[in-house]
Amino acid sequence: MILPYGFHTSHNLLSGKWQVMFRSEIVHRILLVEDDEKLSDILCRYFERNGFQVQAALTGEEAISLLPDAEPDIIILDLMLPGMDGLSICRQIRPVFHGKILFLTASDDDMDQVAALEMGADDYVCKPLQPRVLLARIRMLLRRLEDEQSSASSIGEAADQSQISDSSNQLTFGALKLKETIKLCQLDGRDIDLTSGEFDLLW
Repeated sequence: MILPYGFHTSHNLLSGKWQVMFRSEIVHRILLVEDDEKLSDILCRYFERNGFQVQAALTGEEAISLLPDAEPDIIILDLMLPGMDGLSICRQIRPVFHGKILFLTASDDDMDQVAALEMGADDYVCKPLQPRVLLARIRMLLRRLEDEQSSASSIGEAADQSQISDSSNQLTFGALKLKETIKLCQLDGRDIDLTSGEFDLLW
C-alpha cells in the first residue's frame, strides 16, 4: 500500500492489527524492566523527554503481567533481576512478543551476552550506562523494526495480489477446472486436450 507523504503503517505486535498513522502521532512504547528503582526512574524520565511512552517493572513477574496492556515496541530488560532473571523472561515472552528486546547487563562474562542473544535478544548494552549510547541503540532497533514491518506488509500485499490474480485466471465448475494462462482444461484431475478455439468457448 502506497501512503501519502507523512503517513506510516503501525503494527500492534501482540494483537497483529495494522493501523495507519501520521508520523508526528507515532509514539514508540518502551517496557523497562529494571530492579534498581533509582536507575529505573532516571531512565524513564530520560526516555520520556526524548518522546517515548514508558512503563516500568521492577521484577520479571510484573513485566510479564504488564506486557499485554503495555503493547511495547521494545523491551529493555535487565539481565540480573531478583526471582525470575532476564534470560528466563526472554525465554518466556519471545514466542509471543515480536518487538525488539535489548538487554542491560553489568556482567563482563561473554557467555551471559551470548546466551542473551541466542535466547532471542536483539542487542545488549553494558553497565554503567551511557544514556546517549543507549538511546542510539534503541532508535537503531526501532528503525530495524519498522523496516521489518514494512517488508512484511509488502510481502502480504504481494501474496494477496497473487491470490487475486490466480483466481481471476482460473474457473472451476464442479469437477471441471479451466486455467486461462496456460489454456489448461482438467476434468476430475485429468487433462483434456482442447484447441485454443474450444478452450475459448468454454472460458
